[in-house]
Amino acid sequence: MDPLSTAMDPLARFHADRYNAAWKTIKEENACRFPNYVKLFDAGCSVSQSERRQLHVELEANLPSVSERLDCPRLKALDRLKNPARWVPPRSRTQSPAPRYGRGEGGRRIQSPEAIRIIRAQSGIVLPPHVIAQSGGSAIQPNTQPSIGTPLWPENCDNVVAIVVVPGTIRGVSINGLAWGNDDIDQQTRLDGLVSEMRRVGNDTFRLQDMLRCHNGTNSGQALSSFMQRIGSAVAKRKPDPMRFKIGITWNPPYRWANPKYGYMHDGYHHMEILAWDFRGAMIGLMEASLILHFQKEAPLLCLNVKVGDDNRQDITPQFLYVAYRP
Repeated sequence: MDPLSTAMDPLARFHADRYNAAWKTIKEENACRFPNYVKLFDAGCSVSQSERRQLHVELEANLPSVSERLDCPRLKALDRLKNPARWVPPRSRTQSPAPRYGRGEGGRRIQSPEAIRIIRAQSGIVLPPHVIAQSGGSAIQPNTQPSIGTPLWPENCDNVVAIVVVPGTIRGVSINGLAWGNDDIDQQTRLDGLVSEMRRVGNDTFRLQDMLRCHNGTNSGQALSSFMQRIGSAVAKRKPDPMRFKIGITWNPPYRWANPKYGYMHDGYHHMEILAWDFRGAMIGLMEASLILHFQKEAPLLCLNVKVGDDNRQDITPQFLYVAYRP
């Protein structure tokens, strides 16, 4: 046994063995790629420093040139460094197409030059010189129409269609629609007119038999209980067929039923039952919310209300509490 190995600390001996094994592995892996340098390292321990330098110079002289040692991608990278790219001006933009008259992209309106000139002339804007020469008029033309409360529009536009509110019809009976919301109509006249319209339409659409008039002396608890019983009995009569319903409030039941955008008549509903009305809109809103909360828990598959309610109530009286049924 080597006496030196017995005198070394076990940890130091472990590190020495690991170092020797690592160096042996490096020599074996690099012997095929750098044989001359491996020989130089092995001979470095036995030759002087001057001889070692001379051997190094000889080895460097025998190395191939840089271009021979580099692969193709690296040679291309060096070529780009020698010949840097020059700045090239961007291509000119293509001309935009000629403007079209009528309706543009996204429904945007494009007016003709003649209409624009007429509008500018009527609004008192200074006209360009070539327009003045063509028309033979003055540079500033007075505005012949008032600028407040009246829309400025050229007189020779024949394709303009004015929006006119036409009263709708329910089962052949004409209704006034939003005309009942005019400020010059008092709330009692509005109430009588709306009830008269619903009665003329008929019982097949508007059920008014048990409509309750709420006032300061109305017992709200008893009223809510009777409304719940009426809705529950209407649903029970249709069993086993489902009877879905939606609870709401409105100041104009006929228009709410026949509205072309969100009317119940166009969504497959069968009829509307008017539960109550009151000149106090807040009271009707509280009843609506209470009924929706009750039936969202008791009949969640039949109650079509998503919100609690009283979110779109308008400041017009009276307010009607209703339930619309859809088989």
